[in-house]
Amino acid sequence: DPQTGKYVYKSFTADTAKEAERLAYEYMFQKEKIDKAPVNFTLEKAMEEFNENKKNILSPTTYVDYESMRNNAFESIKKLPVSEITNNIVQIWVNEQSPKVSPKTIMNRYSFLSSVLKTYNSSLKLDVSLPKKKRSDIHVVTDEEMKILLKATEGTELGLAVRLAAFIPARRSEICAICPKTDIQGNFITINKAMVQNERRDWVIKQPKSYAGYRTVEMPPDIIKLIPKNADKAVNMTPTQLYEA
Repeated sequence: DPQTGKYVYKSFTADTAKEAERLAYEYMFQKEKIDKAPVNFTLEKAMEEFNENKKNILSPTTYVDYESMRNNAFESIKKLPVSEITNNIVQIWVNEQSPKVSPKTIMNRYSFLSSVLKTYNSSLKLDVSLPKKKRSDIHVVTDEEMKILLKATEGTELGLAVRLAAFIPARRSEICAICPKTDIQGNFITINKAMVQNERRDWVIKQPKSYAGYRTVEMPPDIIKLIPKNADKAVNMTPTQLYEA
């Protein structure tokens, strides 16, 4: 601390020493950029730098989402200097968003905004009221409906995707990333990646966002028989194509 002459320590905890060191170096890099940032450093510029600095450690989907938010969600405040943004300004922004988008979308945008402000205006302690989440009205497929669906798609690539989704269970992005050559052993399928779009809208294969995303599931032999054993992909579709089908 240049004012007191005392050392200030910040610790980083991770699963491995290498990961902890990476977090520490990243913090040092961010701190240097913050210290050098001009007084009129705008929120728009802060978001741009935040995304660029995090690009290599964010999932492609998250990076694309952040870029979309940066370009579309903060029109009323993006020209403000980060140092001038207050709790009240953020609350007014939240209030402006409420009639336009869902509570979940506001939560996602606020989470991104708070991460940027935490990086470039660490003295600001946000205490904002967010709209309450609404319970989704999700239809759970009945056994009878599933029988109809399985019969209607029998013998098709869509049918294989439906069966994988029902028995693993798995998301569209995970189903489209299954590689029979490496991910199937006997009657077991390992889910260890997903197909997503990057910032150029190209489809790429990435690791799951969390450790819980890795799992191995035993499948009925009748389902395993339907999967081409030496193929690179169990289902030759993108998640969008699968959704449309």
